Amino acid sequence: MVSDRLLTPSKITAWLECGHYLSLRNQVDRGELSVSVPFGSFAQLVLDKGSAHEEACLADYRSRGYSVFEVPGHLSGEPFGEWVARVGDPLADGHDVVFQMPFVNDGIRGIADFLVRVDLPGGRFGYEPVDSKLARTDAKVGHVLQLCFYAEAVQALGWPAPADVHLWLGSGSRVSFPTQRVMPYWERLRGQLARLLDADHDEATEPLRCSHCEFCEFAAHCEQQWRREDSLQLVAGFRVSDIEKFHDHGIDSVESLATAGERVPGVPSARVKRLAAQARLQVEARALGDDATPPFELIRPEEDPTWGHGLEQLPAPDAGDVFLDFEGHPMWRADTGLFFLFGFIAQDDSGGWSYTQMWAHDRTEEAERTRELVQLIANRRAAYPAMHVYHYNHTERSSLERLTADHGVAEALLAGLVESGCFVDLYPVVRNSVQVGVESYGLKYVERLAGFVRSDDIHGGSGAVVDYDAWTRDHDKDRLGRIAVYNEDDVRATKALRDWLVDQRGDGLAWRHAVLDVAESPEGFDDTVAALKAHDVGTTEWFLGDVLGYWLRERRATNGPRIARLHGDGDDLFDDGEFITALEHVGKVERTRSSGKPILPVMRFRFPEQEVDPKLGTATRKVMYPLPDGGFAYGSLTSVDHDAKTVDVLWNEKAKEHGVLPTSVVIDDFYEPGEKVTVINDLVHAVLDPAAHGEPSRVALALLRREPPRFTAGHGPSGGTFDDDVDRIAGLVRHLDHSYLAVQGPPGTGKTYTGSHIIAGLLAAGLRVGICAFSHSAIDNLLEATIGLIAGNGGALPPIARRGKKPPAPLDGVDYPASNAKAADPKYRIVAGTTWCFASVAMRANPVDVLLIDEAGQMSLVDALATTAATRSMVLLGDPLQLAQVAKASHPNGSGASVLEHVLDGDDTVPADRGVFLHETRRMHPDIAAFISERVYDGRLTSHSSCSVQRTASGTGLRWLRAEHSGRSTESPEEAALIHREVARLIGQEWTNQHGESASLTPGDVMVVAPYNRQVQLLQHTLDSDPHTRGVAVGTVDKFQGREAAVVFFSMTASDTTDIPRGSAFLFSQNRLNVAISRARCLAYLVCTDQLLDSRARDTDELQLIANLCAFVSKSAGAPPEH
Repeated sequence: MVSDRLLTPSKITAWLECGHYLSLRNQVDRGELSVSVPFGSFAQLVLDKGSAHEEACLADYRSRGYSVFEVPGHLSGEPFGEWVARVGDPLADGHDVVFQMPFVNDGIRGIADFLVRVDLPGGRFGYEPVDSKLARTDAKVGHVLQLCFYAEAVQALGWPAPADVHLWLGSGSRVSFPTQRVMPYWERLRGQLARLLDADHDEATEPLRCSHCEFCEFAAHCEQQWRREDSLQLVAGFRVSDIEKFHDHGIDSVESLATAGERVPGVPSARVKRLAAQARLQVEARALGDDATPPFELIRPEEDPTWGHGLEQLPAPDAGDVFLDFEGHPMWRADTGLFFLFGFIAQDDSGGWSYTQMWAHDRTEEAERTRELVQLIANRRAAYPAMHVYHYNHTERSSLERLTADHGVAEALLAGLVESGCFVDLYPVVRNSVQVGVESYGLKYVERLAGFVRSDDIHGGSGAVVDYDAWTRDHDKDRLGRIAVYNEDDVRATKALRDWLVDQRGDGLAWRHAVLDVAESPEGFDDTVAALKAHDVGTTEWFLGDVLGYWLRERRATNGPRIARLHGDGDDLFDDGEFITALEHVGKVERTRSSGKPILPVMRFRFPEQEVDPKLGTATRKVMYPLPDGGFAYGSLTSVDHDAKTVDVLWNEKAKEHGVLPTSVVIDDFYEPGEKVTVINDLVHAVLDPAAHGEPSRVALALLRREPPRFTAGHGPSGGTFDDDVDRIAGLVRHLDHSYLAVQGPPGTGKTYTGSHIIAGLLAAGLRVGICAFSHSAIDNLLEATIGLIAGNGGALPPIARRGKKPPAPLDGVDYPASNAKAADPKYRIVAGTTWCFASVAMRANPVDVLLIDEAGQMSLVDALATTAATRSMVLLGDPLQLAQVAKASHPNGSGASVLEHVLDGDDTVPADRGVFLHETRRMHPDIAAFISERVYDGRLTSHSSCSVQRTASGTGLRWLRAEHSGRSTESPEEAALIHREVARLIGQEWTNQHGESASLTPGDVMVVAPYNRQVQLLQHTLDSDPHTRGVAVGTVDKFQGREAAVVFFSMTASDTTDIPRGSAFLFSQNRLNVAISRARCLAYLVCTDQLLDSRARDTDELQLIANLCAFVSKSAGAPPEH
């Protein structure tokens, strides 16, 4: 019998976020649990807007003349299965759109919003599901999984499997997902979901705090259970991921934690100590009652430069201080949200603290209020140099940064204010100065320390949203008045808390500097952006307004979060290779030159076992470390001994002046753009006023506008489409007309081979060539191939300059000039260098004819634009689907994309009429290439016939090694042991290469890839400890790009996604999976746990990434025999 419980997006999404949800849902369905939750006004608002959006979508179909069939409705009391049977199969009638189609399939039920007819070859037709969702920009995982269910249900009725599934978002945009990209994830989760939806079956689950709690109808039920059990989750700052560790140690309640010692296996003792103190205060607060001021303890400062030093982050109060809070409506319109109120208090002329409310009732007003607010703050700081803007938590500052970027107003002005320390977030001040007997450190809890009493009658921010939404319909001014009172309470509570914190400071404690050192923002930046943004949306000028702020945003996003993390919990840094934490001072080490002359000493520190980037220590690196006042200092890391676990920090006069022994350091890898800024500014001025500044670079405009490649008359590709014949490509490039050609080269397709032939062809035609890439190693790789090609053909090498430090193994026939001016000398027919070289005055004065940018998928658009003044035309050689360009900031409207991503404009592979796609790999056996082609390259990648010859005695293709472990994060001995056993089994077996030559597999024919450096080190040690497997290459994907092996292993390492560094996007990265698996010629192994494959995706991007792993396992030939 089919039950009436529906599979809905809310249930799927709830289950994905909370494993306990469906267990409780089943108890309700069985009558074992009763939950009565009033349908709140905010929930009703969401429901109403969702229904309105669905009706708008239906009306749109009808307005376009589609024939729409509305399925007869579900009758009152009618079992769902009988409704399905009564409806039958209306698809057979051939309607354009079928609305509200019910399905039952494989024990799961659902109602499709729309099924839309699609025409198929041979006069056939089929249907693809379309669901309307209120989400504005990002579809939810539950929505996509429901679409997968509808796709299967359509196929179960006997119709062709839908090629795509679609969401019609609240913004009006439609997002499509190729079914094969998402279906493997659904197929794996479907079995779990079906079991959990079975009312007669409950899996053992426990309620754990998660992001779904605030929306869940069971929130009160779980809260009661936590209080009944005195759950550790009630302790402020307690991590759900640590529960099992504490329980195993006999600590399972707040009271037991309050009396705990400092040792819990697997948890740093400092964290245990802090949590125990927090629990003691909360137990004490219970005895005092809810109305009492909560007990607190000031944290005693110790060696940690952050914990206990929160009060040192406070600047001195000033008459010009401002206390700020925003109110916003996330669903103001289907396509956008709105910050509708900017509220603050500031001291007026009479000495009173008056409240100012700045309202914005549309996007234009939002932009204007943003500009006015930033200018007001800047003016006030000019009048009161020691003033600050106080807020609680980062939302106000980060939202204001996003608003300035989105609207193109006052971005540089705000950046200068933020970086100079004008904004003071009181949240980290509180967290690092005082422990309070409260269950949350939200403002409404900690304001009780200051005795603040609220006057508003709006319950939380969602109440303000509901009231504002109602105001948009009835314009009742009382609603705005209530919102203003709520907002004013927030800003006055922030001031009360600041004043209380000031009162806790001891005598003699220094104030934080009023103004922090800051790099100057470009002069006139905001005015230039405003001029660009005055043009119509989508124009070259308008887009340049976004591009112009790239380096400003990158600098802010690179250093800002790192500095914040330095001032956070040091325990969070152990698994991030950019940081070295828990440093213990060893002592000063005096140094001398070989001549005996003294040089600056270093301070040596010891560090415990942690994830450390192996590249650290290979050269002197600039680092940052925290200062007690909330600021930071720069230092130089001169060496890292990974074996002895020591680091040396240059101890110069500045370090002595700070007088701080760092306990954590982080890499500072932001490189100032230098002359590249000049090139971009010149381009902007030429675009805005060509009469005054000259015509802008035509190749720059071609890139910005994504123009199709342009050739001199009569020299374009035959039929207007490109193929990957290398001679034809080289011939075409010679005739580029101030334009560019994109050449996308998937793994093993001969990208470097193609690039070298293009360069040789250009030289033969008498043209001057440039080679540019993001790194010297990439430049040298292409340069070496070009030299080898010319020499192999018996040609004479032209004069070649490679700008930069001479490498340990210099290339024969290459000069390494020490300046851009020398490299730009016209005598050089090949000039190779980074973007700084090609943006230089010297290269602009002596440009090349064609600049070939290698690894263009890893170079930002703005960096590529910075080279355009030094070339007539350009070749973009690369593949954005392998290692991608890394942008730290969020850049508006695609302005942070790599240059190759930008010109592809959303396509995974370059269309045949817009560039070259190298379609044939000469590396991967078809059994491997087919997987990479389907999952990554739109099915366009094929194998050369020679690849089919390759084989091993254990076969070819994909293999999954199922690992069994739990609690692993960056290191898994179990996976290391699995890989060792399998490598040992393979070595000595016969294998045949692409030339048909057979030999025994050796350690040199095997490659092992892992995502984390600690796993790399463990694997290397494990394999090298056995003479039979010693010599196997082990590394991260970054090490192996461009390399290959007969057999490749990819160790995923982490047991699940509970506690992984760098986030799941890093671990599941399609780019990294692509690089790892595509190194293999014959066999590719994936090593991971079932739990990892069962991970619950948090967004649709992650869904597709996990689907790649699921697809690999489903296509795998299975694990090898037991050893």
